[in-house]
Amino acid sequence: SGAGGNVIIGNYLGTDVTGSAAAGNVGDGVHVRSGNNTIGGTAVADRNVIASNGDDGVNLTDVGATLNLVLGNYIGTDRTGLLNLGNTDAGIDIENGAGWNTIGGTVAGSRNIVSGNLSNGIEISDTLTSGNVIQGNWIGLDAAGGALGNGDGVHIYGQATGNTVGGTSPAARNVISGNTSDGVAIIGLGTTNNVVLGNYIGTDVAGMAPVPNADSGIQISAGAENNTVGGTVAGARNVISGNTGDGIEIYDAGTQNNRIEGNYIDQAGAAPLANGGRGVEIRNGAPSNTIGGTTAGARNVISGNTSDGIHITGIGTSANRVEGNFIGVDFTGTVPVANGGDGVDLDTGASFNTIGGTDVAARNVISGNTESGIDIKDAGSSDNLILGNYIGTDLTGTAPVGNGARGVEISTQASNNTVGGTAPGARNVISANTTAGVLLSDAGTSGNVVLGNFIGVDRSGTAPLGNTSNGVQIRLGASDNTIGGAAADAANVIAANVKNGIEIDGANTNSVLGNFIGTDVSGTVNSIGNGGAGIALLNMAGGNRIGGTGPDDGNTIAFNTADGVSVRDDFTNGNSILGNRIYSNGEL
Repeated sequence: SGAGGNVIIGNYLGTDVTGSAAAGNVGDGVHVRSGNNTIGGTAVADRNVIASNGDDGVNLTDVGATLNLVLGNYIGTDRTGLLNLGNTDAGIDIENGAGWNTIGGTVAGSRNIVSGNLSNGIEISDTLTSGNVIQGNWIGLDAAGGALGNGDGVHIYGQATGNTVGGTSPAARNVISGNTSDGVAIIGLGTTNNVVLGNYIGTDVAGMAPVPNADSGIQISAGAENNTVGGTVAGARNVISGNTGDGIEIYDAGTQNNRIEGNYIDQAGAAPLANGGRGVEIRNGAPSNTIGGTTAGARNVISGNTSDGIHITGIGTSANRVEGNFIGVDFTGTVPVANGGDGVDLDTGASFNTIGGTDVAARNVISGNTESGIDIKDAGSSDNLILGNYIGTDLTGTAPVGNGARGVEISTQASNNTVGGTAPGARNVISANTTAGVLLSDAGTSGNVVLGNFIGVDRSGTAPLGNTSNGVQIRLGASDNTIGGAAADAANVIAANVKNGIEIDGANTNSVLGNFIGTDVSGTVNSIGNGGAGIALLNMAGGNRIGGTGPDDGNTIAFNTADGVSVRDDFTNGNSILGNRIYSNGEL
């Protein structure tokens, strides 16, 4: 306290004389309130063993505690670095305005082992606690790389701002694995502008085998905002894999404007590295966060997770953006690495979120997933936009990498969502999926619009990449939805699908306007007809509108293997078929 510039090296602080048995001090192992001190060093002889103390291993506190170095120590273990002699509180605690301190470093020998502590490995907290750098450490691992967990690996909270965990060089990488809660937690109002980059979180020191954190890889919650996980240069990439829970969780009202970019949230080519939950989950009203981005290097690879790639859920969970990512494929965008659920799942009232965008750089490739590419469901899940994505193809939009169920599914009273659009770049390619390209299902699923997409063909709109079932299916009471439109560029091309182009099954008062069904957008290519009817209405479908009296309402329905339009079954009544161009179909 007061005088700085001190050096603390080669001590056993909290153990017996052998460094192998607990003899803890009642308080901290080292308590620092001054600046420019060095605790440890890069030589083995400089290492302190700081263990078994009644409070923190190392505590840096108050605004005078600046420019301190903590490096090369064993904090929470015995002198071998292999046995647990955890400090009762945090391994390292930086608080109350302590700033610009460095924990670890990028030179040989600077690594701290911060493991086995009963609370968190490293804590950073309080207003004005900023500019601290955590790099090159093993947090939750013993000296041989085996699991020796803290609570959270790194815990940032209480309005701490502008701190950095990791770095862009390999030497700056922290390995944050084996902890009994989250790998990294960023929590609370005012906890802003912190950066987590270049780390391995949930893996071994080589990034190739799982050493799970017992909860999420990274948690951002309770109003934390403007924090960044990853970055747009290659060295900023975190590998967030192998964790027991989700890769990344973002939750609570006010937890906003956080960016997740450039990371591998995936199994890295080895199935045991999958996160045990979802790749990314946004929930409990967290708004306005961005997963990916439109700048170079912002793409996340979110693949191979046990459940959904991305899950956005809950009332007030709105205005989040998912753009530029590979979801369900490897880093090349060509090989399926399936998430165990949907690629993107929006439910339980999630609204006004955007998946993709009209900028080509905002395109997500959402392919190869076990279930649907995108699934929007539940009452209140409304006004979401699905724009410009490749759903069921590779990154070129020309080769099949189908999702295991539908390309896009909207169900169970989800309403007023838009798939595609008339603006340049809004078109989705929804092709090569195992069942329907687009499914609208269930009573109360209404007001949804599907327009301007290529469904069953490649990005050129001329080569077949059919969905295995219908191009578009509307069923089980879904009503007042619109497929296509009379506006310029609202037409969907719905062609080359194995069954019907559009099937309306027991659903009412839907509109099908201005589409090209069985042909390309010019109406001339005759080799991409659907394998069934162009449009089939069945099983009490009623009051649906196929075309209309307006000059651009009519559909072009041609070159399909079966009927142009098929209307069948008792009580399939009250439908209108007006103003369409229906020709060269296989039967009628």
